[in-house]
Amino acid sequence: MYTERRTRWFFRVFSIATALGLITMLDGDYSYRVQGNEVIVNATDQPFKFYTSVIVDASLYVISTWIGFFSKDRPTIGKR
Repeated sequence: MYTERRTRWFFRVFSIATALGLITMLDGDYSYRVQGNEVIVNATDQPFKFYTSVIVDASLYVISTWIGFFSKDRPTIGKR
């Protein structure tokens, strides 16, 4: 896969942020805010919502890591 330098840097930062989000989920819950109210989702009370978010975050991590760290520079044609 070929990408530009700015795109790779964006996905590298996104990959690190997603990894930090996954690390915070290791204790079995996460929280978010909606209109000033904090909502806590944990694995014991809402397992479907929790594990679905873990799967989505893990897939985002894998894709952003692949694009950010393993893609190559676009080849230049006619330039040396």
